[in-house]
Amino acid sequence: MGLGHVSATARPPRRTRPRDGKCAGRTFARKDALCTRGAMVIDMAKYRRDRINEEMTHEVSDIVRNIKDPRVSKHLVSVMRCEVTPDLKYCKIYYSVLGAEKEGDGFDAKELRRGLISASGFIRGQIAQRLNLRITPELQFVYDESIAYGAKISTILHRPSVQEDIRRFDELMEREAAEAAALAEAAAQEDEFDD
Repeated sequence: MGLGHVSATARPPRRTRPRDGKCAGRTFARKDALCTRGAMVIDMAKYRRDRINEEMTHEVSDIVRNIKDPRVSKHLVSVMRCEVTPDLKYCKIYYSVLGAEKEGDGFDAKELRRGLISASGFIRGQIAQRLNLRITPELQFVYDESIAYGAKISTILHRPSVQEDIRRFDELMEREAAEAAALAEAAAQEDEFDD
């Protein structure tokens, strides 16, 4: 009596993904589609954005070399990376200046940034010509101090006093390793003697 109303071709209930940002509440009948379909869409969008970031970095670094503004052209500006927002409306350009870590060479980070901002119209126009994007993003310039920081750490590590400390530390570690190996060998010999 209870089985008469159940269809022989009844499908399993549809599963709904949790709302965690990736799934957006879509429903899928197959169990294996629960994890792959939405993640693939997210991965493809991220992959496309990564490609655009790489192309933007390449093109902007080429364009910056051709800027005629003396605030920019007198320095060797290196574009470290570009980050485009998911909607492709904004792009952060991280740049660095080679040789900026030396004091007294006339480098002014604020003046260089002003020069880049004043040339942003030219840069956007060149990007629009070179890249096939629906929207040419607005540019934001961020000074990246990682090269200067790395050079500072390198000079600190090459000081004679630091080199001596590193050598003493290495000797101490070798002695401790030898003592630990001797203790382990003694314990192994003691176990053999006990047997």
